[in-house]
Amino acid sequence: MKTEKPFFTVLVVDDDIHVRNILCQVLRMFVTSELFKLHVLEADSVDSAKRILAKFIPAVVTTDFRMPGGTGLDLLDYLKSEPAHKDTPVILFSATLEDIQGDPRATGFSQAIQKPCKPKEFAETVRGYLIKR
Repeated sequence: MKTEKPFFTVLVVDDDIHVRNILCQVLRMFVTSELFKLHVLEADSVDSAKRILAKFIPAVVTTDFRMPGGTGLDLLDYLKSEPAHKDTPVILFSATLEDIQGDPRATGFSQAIQKPCKPKEFAETVRGYLIKR
């Protein structure tokens, strides 16, 4: 008897379309596995992420820090304030990690990864959080 693989959704939030496309491709290539199926959603801002979050409950969210109209911390605050999303792991993926140093809200991120990084490092980080689900 064949059992169904678990199905997970990951939301990638980054205003740079090139970075966002690469991250989504990396997830689709390296995270989808024999263990589970993966659906990758993408948003280019905090506002577009909120619209997606109104319809989906992702297993993991990755976010850039600096984006027009809001920051990764703004998105983190929103996620933590919403009952459906308050326990969602949020991975900060940014070139500006020094911007969050000393901000007490930054401790709410599950993990922070400095841009640039190796694609496999990004994929393994996300996969680690999915396996825990």
